[in-house]
Parts: sequence; structure tokens; C-alpha cells
Amino acid sequence: QSHKIICLALASIPDALLGSPGGARGRLSIDPKCLQAVSLELRAVETGMGLLASALASSANEAASDEEVLWTCVQWTKFLPLPMEMAIQIVPMAARHLVMALPNPSSVTTASYAFLQSIFESAMLTQQQIIAASVGLNADKSQPNGTQMKRKKMSSKTKKRHKEKLNSAVSNGGDETQARAKRELWDRGAVACQIAIMVWEPLSQSLRNVLQQHLNQDA
Repeated sequence: QSHKIICLALASIPDALLGSPGGARGRLSIDPKCLQAVSLELRAVETGMGLLASALASSANEAASDEEVLWTCVQWTKFLPLPMEMAIQIVPMAARHLVMALPNPSSVTTASYAFLQSIFESAMLTQQQIIAASVGLNADKSQPNGTQMKRKKMSSKTKKRHKEKLNSAVSNGGDETQARAKRELWDRGAVACQIAIMVWEPLSQSLRNVLQQHLNQDA
């Protein structure tokens, strides 16, 4: 079970450091500069993504399931860009599970589609959103955040705080922050395009299977 524990531990790192500011994070006064430094370290091959790739490769050698590896990657790509080299290594793992066994897709198929979704959604971020993510301002929308009324009451105050932190991050980083975000914006798009090419055939086959099933049901 060591490989499973490793994957679970790795999956928790980005959210713990850059995820939702609620809970314990909401009660801590963390300088955006610190979060930005953490974000840069996690993005770097030597101190972040490269170590993740090495750890996942080791786990795979210890019989870690494709599902565990893919869910770990999903958690990282929610907050950080996936390097092209790592994407090329991981995508074949996802691609072989994309053709769904209908009517009940397997859990590893679900993980594969979640991985692709996280990649394509990350490519849709704007330059400002990328800068915001670098200082922990990209709360995970999938997590509950109180009642709708509470969200409305807090929205004005939250937006003001969000804007202040974002402006601080931009001003502290200057042109370098903008240039880094611009490069990352391009990299995210390039990775998404490459992945789309790599999974086009299994995705097409999966779509044909779904359409055929509906035709058989209607016949």
C-alpha cells in the first residue's frame, strides 16, 4: 500500500499550499510573497514538477495503479501547469482507458477524463488568473463554500481582498511576474493542444461507442 500512500500525499500538496483559503488557511496571515515563492518552487522542475514526475515513476514501478497516478496529476493540474515532457509521459496512461465500457465506466476511466478536463480547463485561464493562482487566490470551485446567501454577503468583501492581493502580487513582481504569466499562458495552451492530438482517436472511438449504444436503444 506504500504506493497508494505516496500518491495520496503527493496529491494533497498543491491544494494544501495554493488551494482554497478557507479552513486553516483562512485563519492564517500568509504574505502573498510567501505563496508566490511556494508556487514558483512547485512549478520548477528541480523543486516541484520534476520531483513529482520522479515520485510517480517510482510508484508506478511499485505497481501503483493508473487511477492513483492520474488522480494525483489531476490535483496538481488544478493549480499548476503540467510540463510538456510530463504530459507526454502521462497521457498514454490516460488514453488507454478513455474508450468506455458502457453503460458503467470504470473508476480509472473516470480518472482519465478528469485528468483531461483539468488540462483543458487550465488552458482556458487568463493571464490575470494565472497570476492570481500563483498567490493562492484560485479557490477550488468544487468545494462547498457555504450557503448562497452567505456567498452574496461575502462577495463584496472577498472581491476587495482578492483584488488587493492580486495587485500586491503584480506590483511586487513587476514586469517579471507579467512575463512569467504570459509564458505560462502559452505553455498551458501548447500542452493542451498536444494532448488533444494524442487522445483524439480514443476519444473519437468512445464517442462512437456512446452514439452506437443510443442507436441500439432506440431501435
